[in-house]
Amino acid sequence: KTGYVLSRQLKKVVSMLEIEANRPNEPELFNANLHTNYGTDKITGERFAFDTIGGWTRSAFAPRRHSFQTHCPRGYRHEPFLLKSGQIYMQESPDLFCDVKELEKAILARRAKIIHFVRNPYDMVLSNYLYHSQEPTPEKWVHKDDPCMTWYENKETLASNVLPSIGTDEINDKYFYNIFKMCRSLYQSKSSMWNSTFYEHLLELDPGDGLRLATAQMVAASGYANRHKAGGDVARMANNIVKLKELQSYMPSEVEVLTLSTEEFIKTTANSTMKFLDFVFGANNTIISRKKRWEAAQLRKKQFEKVSGKRRDSGKGSNMSPRENAREEKRKQSLKKKASHFTQSITQEEKETKENLKKLLHSDKDLAPILKLTETLVNEALSAS
Repeated sequence: KTGYVLSRQLKKVVSMLEIEANRPNEPELFNANLHTNYGTDKITGERFAFDTIGGWTRSAFAPRRHSFQTHCPRGYRHEPFLLKSGQIYMQESPDLFCDVKELEKAILARRAKIIHFVRNPYDMVLSNYLYHSQEPTPEKWVHKDDPCMTWYENKETLASNVLPSIGTDEINDKYFYNIFKMCRSLYQSKSSMWNSTFYEHLLELDPGDGLRLATAQMVAASGYANRHKAGGDVARMANNIVKLKELQSYMPSEVEVLTLSTEEFIKTTANSTMKFLDFVFGANNTIISRKKRWEAAQLRKKQFEKVSGKRRDSGKGSNMSPRENAREEKRKQSLKKKASHFTQSITQEEKETKENLKKLLHSDKDLAPILKLTETLVNEALSAS
């Protein structure tokens, strides 16, 4: 659905390649279930080029949060936003709302490499709607959210933070206010739905209106209403593309930025993983050789195919024992559950429904301008990479 899962899986690939190349005789120290290694060898004090092994690495800083003073991302418990040398940082949905000079202060690591995962905004918002309108929904926050809340606790809005970067003659304060009004016209506006949750709206509204409501939340909501679990990711992605481009221009010899598409990782998993690893380690790296990187990329492809359900069962079935059958059925159910995260079409009817909904977005007077602008920024960033 987004780069959240993908980024953590790729981080694990980087970590394991580092271990195999630099500490081949100490694999037991980096068991996949170990959660206590934070980038430092306990015996020597030497820093590793990774932080944790195993489990889901949390974002380095609070997602969708920023300091109201600097407008840079905010640390957990108000820790400062600093990028130190010798560390891999994972970050979901960062608020890069600060001036490029503030960003420079935060980057203590020189020769820093930043990888920005992006997605086509039309696919992104459609996937978001289909994912959260499943029965049951995969995420609890949709039961408590106000999708039209655009402001933060200090009364700033998401729009006031992104417009300095992405504002145009068409996309301005009035434009975002019109999205807010459209959202309010759909959410708890009918007497029969005054007490309905966001999730109930996604289920009960007709698909076109359900998609418009979910997309308004992805474009303009601050996330304050759901404790910053979601909201505003389309406008945030557009803003961050512009900010990272500014940062690279401001610090050309010290910061490298690679923009990667999550769609490409689905279509060409091995090649996209290889591009990622070449950027991280250097295409001419002889310690973590091209052969090692390609083997890791091929393994990543197999793992993705297994989880996404691309690979078909080999037809063991009829010759298995009852216990084996039960185990196989349990495996299939697990894969089915995991594959739902990708919200990919299965039937022709579903494909046609998706295409019709996407056409609605392209013609929607309230949503099409920001989606079109973001699509242009995404394509330009990918072309530059």
